Amino acid sequence: MAAAQLLQSEGGAVALGRELGRGGEGSVFEIAGNPDLVAKIYHSPPTAEKSAKLLAMLQLATPQVHALTAWPRDVLRARDGRIQGLLMSNVAGYKDIHSLYGPKSRRADFPDADWRHLIRAAAMTVRLIDCDSFQVHDNSGRTFFCEVGVENFTPPELQGRPLRGLMRTANHDNFGLAVLVFYLLMVGRHPFAGRFLGKGEMPIEKAIAEHRYAYGHQAKARLMEAPPFTPCALSASEDVANLWERAFAPEAASSLVRPSAREWITTLAALEHNVSRCSQHAGHYFHNSVRACPWCPIESTSGALLFFIPLAAIPASGLFTLAVVWSRIEQVGRPGPVPEISVPVTTASPEAARAGRVRVARKLIGRISVLAALVIALTVNPSLMAVWWLVGVGIWVAVGRWAESGGLLATVRQTRQEAANQLKRLGELLRTETDPQSFDQQRKILDGKRTELQSLPAVRAQRMKVLIANRERNARQRFLERHRIETGKIPGVGPSKRAMLQSYRIETAADIEYTAVLGVPGFGPALASRLEEWRRDVENSFLFNPNSEVDPRDVNDLDRKIAVERSTLEQALLQGANQLSQIRQQILVRREALLAQAHPFAMNFAQADADCKALTGQS
Repeated sequence: MAAAQLLQSEGGAVALGRELGRGGEGSVFEIAGNPDLVAKIYHSPPTAEKSAKLLAMLQLATPQVHALTAWPRDVLRARDGRIQGLLMSNVAGYKDIHSLYGPKSRRADFPDADWRHLIRAAAMTVRLIDCDSFQVHDNSGRTFFCEVGVENFTPPELQGRPLRGLMRTANHDNFGLAVLVFYLLMVGRHPFAGRFLGKGEMPIEKAIAEHRYAYGHQAKARLMEAPPFTPCALSASEDVANLWERAFAPEAASSLVRPSAREWITTLAALEHNVSRCSQHAGHYFHNSVRACPWCPIESTSGALLFFIPLAAIPASGLFTLAVVWSRIEQVGRPGPVPEISVPVTTASPEAARAGRVRVARKLIGRISVLAALVIALTVNPSLMAVWWLVGVGIWVAVGRWAESGGLLATVRQTRQEAANQLKRLGELLRTETDPQSFDQQRKILDGKRTELQSLPAVRAQRMKVLIANRERNARQRFLERHRIETGKIPGVGPSKRAMLQSYRIETAADIEYTAVLGVPGFGPALASRLEEWRRDVENSFLFNPNSEVDPRDVNDLDRKIAVERSTLEQALLQGANQLSQIRQQILVRREALLAQAHPFAMNFAQADADCKALTGQS
């Protein structure tokens, strides 16, 4: 359509500029000399119904509506008066919501967006486009219906029904709103894109129609399970999970219980104010009620990168001086070797000494008795010597036993053995619990981190060489990642199929691998081959300039990783002196406690040993 043939309502001609985009219904063009407006020109002249709808929308416009939407501002007519298109606000500077909830596109368009950003985006005001397809009611009470829809946002009660002449309700829209919030908070997953455990296929539109919410508390009963590497709905908090349960419940269509936009805003605002940062990854946030970060295991097991660490979250190293930090570490003294338990030297107790003297005297009496018996035998009657000798030995044995009567020696020996056992136990605890090995190991770790930190410039230089050597491969990967399946025209892969692929982390041409596609429910060899063919077509259009520099985004990614590594090493070294001091203090305190426990046993052992020696006549 030539510019001179397009006229505004007041008769002024509109000069079209560069084409900005093309869809199934029309194309969008710049307006020469007016960057605030764009023109949508229909491929075919709209029907009388559509034209009446556009005129009614002009009458319904308000400043608030224009602030929130790309609402029609005027119609564009041909010279014969027929409507050919419309003027609307230019929403340049905004990005499609798909760019935010898909991890790959979010890293490209919103690299510093963490989960809090997704919560805020779900609750905040956005700019709506394609308003000429909305259902509207004019001032006379006439309704102009919305005759288009996207199957993976269509509620169960409307699945499979013709949309022409169908009256939409807020409860219908609330289903799509809940799906969109799910997409955002669950980082690109569709609530009904799961693995069907029954027979046959379960595309998303069928799962929606049969209320097979893959993340709900009835998922197993409905033979559904969530895709792998997926957080559970409760990761978004119990309140949010309950809203999803209401939105996707079978009775939601008839009971009108789907959460409204206002209810979502209230719940999401509370969610945003109750999130915690992961202690292991500065870019991971999750609800306070969740015991552990849900993102870390997903990234570690799947290899997928869901969130960058925001640059603002990486501490600067301006105040860090390695020499000063290391000097503090070196000033922490080693706790020294494991001490031995000291057993004091003591004398026998008065009771034991007295008993020892008596025992020696009594044994001496026994020996004298034997000698006396022998003397008597020799002098009186040598023939009875054997009898007198036996009598003397009997007296000796009896006196010896008498000397040990009362059980004092047995008691002392038992006391000494018990004390010895306790000293052995405490000595083992000293060796196992207070060995300086833990201090030495931590010091060795810190020394390794110092070496790593010192070598980071060399590491960056080496990685930069790899980037230079791999410029073509990396450029091709970036090129493939820019081609999203969402916007590709692939036969047999409509919105429902694309949503299923995304739920299994296949978002761009770069993600398409034949075996990976076959692992997605509803995708067989034919569709996998079509996707591969589309990827090949995309890749064949890639042109590499051998004289090109390394992609600045790759350099930024490298510097971000180096900054994270640097910050992690610096933080570890800054905490090093305190960690060593704590380990040293723990060892010394534990040693002191164990030695204190051992002291009474050492005293008991020393006393019992001295008493035992006194009782047995040992020196």
